[in-house]
Amino acid sequence: MTIVDFNGVSYKITTPQSKNVIMFSLSMQCFKARACQMGAQDMLKKEYGPYFAPDESSYDVNLKFDLQRLPEDKGL
Repeated sequence: MTIVDFNGVSYKITTPQSKNVIMFSLSMQCFKARACQMGAQDMLKKEYGPYFAPDESSYDVNLKFDLQRLPEDKGL
């Protein structure tokens, strides 16, 4: 499924390997030009490091989640 919001941000959700693995991809017009320069890539890697996946076509961020291996919910 691909979703595009009003300001051109594209989201793509797929199950590339099996129904237990979900790939969440994001593409944003200003990501490389502005967000990366401000440290967004480093912050995302710090927060989602084990979920980062190889680049998928033109998407800026790709996160892959195995639904059978998610960490325990630590609550708020």
